[in-house]
Amino acid sequence: MAGVKIQKLCKTFWINGQEINALSDINLTIEDGTFVTLVGKSGSGKTTLLKLICGLEKSTRGNISFPPPDKSINCQPERVSIVFQEPRLMPWLTVEQNMAFPLIKEKNRERVAKTVNHYLDLLSLMEFKDAYPAQISGGMAQRTALGRTLCYDPDVILMDEPLGALDAFTRKKLQADLINIFLLQKKTIVFVTHDVDEAVLLGQRVVIFEAGKIVEHMPVNLGYPRNPLSRNFLNVKKKILSLIVGENFN
Repeated sequence: MAGVKIQKLCKTFWINGQEINALSDINLTIEDGTFVTLVGKSGSGKTTLLKLICGLEKSTRGNISFPPPDKSINCQPERVSIVFQEPRLMPWLTVEQNMAFPLIKEKNRERVAKTVNHYLDLLSLMEFKDAYPAQISGGMAQRTALGRTLCYDPDVILMDEPLGALDAFTRKKLQADLINIFLLQKKTIVFVTHDVDEAVLLGQRVVIFEAGKIVEHMPVNLGYPRNPLSRNFLNVKKKILSLIVGENFN
């Protein structure tokens, strides 16, 4: 497993001859086996950062590395996977086949079946393993997308507002599922959201973005599961809102 180390990262776009600084001088270390949430207004650079980490975009300047927890090991790029807001399932494949797709080159089919069945069970999808994406709900589709990522067994999981399009009840269930998976596997997770409650509910640390820059790192020293109505939870939420909105919520 590995964490993520980002140093002096910049990303510039050119639109109609105008230079747009999507990210400016980002320095961020995400320790191995930690859950970090990124929060901020739309256009603040959160999704751009995820795309740079997983290689979908190239940085203008700066460096991204994946240092292993054992510092004696040479630093090598590790496997990174991203879960988008849309499930992006292949409609001609069943739930089970979609989840197994990252393992298509694995010759040991018994191992593949064991891995897929494990996550079908963990994500409460076993009953729907033979269903096609058009036959399942949005929540089930997003669980299938998460299961596909977990079957790939990446060292770093990036999540770009994966629960944003779901109804409140399904979202709450998947938040609980995600926390459970994190506690069981201790994967390194970087989770983008616009929802401050969600950021505090999930993250061990909340990184606040504004106009392409990091303005604050907010530790969340609360155990799981968290009560959104507790005084400690609300205090962290107020501090984050104050930084994003620029008003005092005390």
